Amino acid sequence: MEVISKPFHINRKHVPVDAKLSDAKRVLPNINHHGGPKPSPLRMENHQLVKDTSASTCEIVGCETRPAEYKPSWWTEAIPSEDGEPSTCERYKRVNFNLHCAESLWKLTLIGTMTNVGQFLGLPITGVLSDRFGRKAILLICLMSTGFAGLIRSFSNSYVFFMTMTFLDSVSRAGSFTNAYIIVFEFVAPEKRTVVGVILNIACAISGIIVGALAWTLQTWRILDQILYGSSLMMVTYYWLLPESVRWLLTRKMYTKVEKILRSISKTNGTNLSENNLKELWRPAEPIPEITPHYMKELLNSPILTRRFINCALCWSIGLFSYYGLTINSVALSSNAYFDFILTMFVEIPGCVLVYFLLDTIGRPYSLAMGFFTCAVACSIFIFVPKHLYWLQLLTYLLGKFGTSVVISVVYIITSECFPTHLRSSLYSSCSMVGRVGPMIAPQIPLLKLYWQQLPLVLFGSTALVGSILSLQLPETKLIMLPDTVEEAESIGQGSIGQGSIGQRSDLSTL
Repeated sequence: MEVISKPFHINRKHVPVDAKLSDAKRVLPNINHHGGPKPSPLRMENHQLVKDTSASTCEIVGCETRPAEYKPSWWTEAIPSEDGEPSTCERYKRVNFNLHCAESLWKLTLIGTMTNVGQFLGLPITGVLSDRFGRKAILLICLMSTGFAGLIRSFSNSYVFFMTMTFLDSVSRAGSFTNAYIIVFEFVAPEKRTVVGVILNIACAISGIIVGALAWTLQTWRILDQILYGSSLMMVTYYWLLPESVRWLLTRKMYTKVEKILRSISKTNGTNLSENNLKELWRPAEPIPEITPHYMKELLNSPILTRRFINCALCWSIGLFSYYGLTINSVALSSNAYFDFILTMFVEIPGCVLVYFLLDTIGRPYSLAMGFFTCAVACSIFIFVPKHLYWLQLLTYLLGKFGTSVVISVVYIITSECFPTHLRSSLYSSCSMVGRVGPMIAPQIPLLKLYWQQLPLVLFGSTALVGSILSLQLPETKLIMLPDTVEEAESIGQGSIGQGSIGQRSDLSTL
């Protein structure tokens, strides 16, 4: 059995006063005291319509035949029409597990929370494994694992099994984007990191638009899961297409693999890789530390990096809280949740483009603070916009989402630049892990509308204002070479790092 959601509401002015009761009973469903539909042979169960899954059309005899066999004189005032005939019934959409029942709403919001709980646990694990066994290996394992978890979930026959696979999917997915981000940043020159970070975030926004369009078209989560997660299995080809991070290989002293990768890059770019360049890579100006499983102990030994880590983690948590909160809350802006979601994803693209021009002009911390402040101002204004001014409400809301897209773009970049190589993936993942506290809470925030309609916006705006203040405490990392040691990372923002010894030691930008 499956549930048919979308309650059927009748506007009295659309039903003629001279309509016969017998006709109304045949065409329109009876309305129970909960306001939900109860047409025969359907029955009410947990405030939702239930019918056999083999039926998918209107139960009124002769209603959906072409031409319609049953058309009372007043049908044009009660039923939508297409070419002079009653339109096909699309009012009821089938969903699973009774998630849209009023008493089961907590189950629906729990899905988003459980997803972020899984990422909260998966991020530090995949981060440590990435520093230990390599970016490429963990990236491929995460991609394959999340693909299989999503495909299996699409065949769920119970809510418990669905949630179990959602948790496993999120644990696996936690290391996918972070490892992809790290491996790309460790390959490119400092002046290219901004454009690469912007491209990655634009790709995420475009992906969100595609997901929204597919969901709108398919209107069934099972097929949507099968398409999205099935396509991720194609990433197995990256085993042959994607090289391992050269910086990580250098920390492991795998010089033969480094030379092979660099010669391949040099050949593709049409440049010359001399033996002198290789010898400089084999003999760094300062010894690169060995990868250690006790990365938190090494972090705590450096007060500067500890404060920086806490600040980054808070910015992650506040930024993701506002980002996911505004995304989830957007589906209530109008009657079309799909369109609202697509709009909130589309507005991220101009946000990412703006980041490209901001980062290398006003710098990372000021760009991050500006994104937070824009979100805070937009949320505050939205509270006072009258409901009948829908387009003004929409533009104000999208301005807030625009601000959070700037925040997410910048926080990914600055976090990947201010920690040493042998701790980078671990600390980057740990910041993202702490950041998942915000998205864990965000799915539950819309429930606060029961107390005050604008309370979610107050929370999103006030936390964003705090984030704008914290952002200004982060160091400027514009155009610096990625640090390889703790000492180099500590010197960021103190004027002793940049185009100096680090750039001379391991600059791969000429390849």
